[in-house]
Amino acid sequence: MYCDDPELSYPSLKSLQKHLDEMYTYIRNNKMMIPNYGEMRRYGEPVSTALWNPRSMK
Repeated sequence: MYCDDPELSYPSLKSLQKHLDEMYTYIRNNKMMIPNYGEMRRYGEPVSTALWNPRSMK
């Protein structure tokens, strides 16, 4: 990720760059474990992990 655009004037730019790089690395390394909720919804799979009890809907 690149945040070295001269138009950016953020006082903590180096810290932001470091955190964005870490986030990008985390997502890249764990992309197989991150669910694609849009795809799940298109195939009719449940998206929520909450338990649904029809009796509690009184």
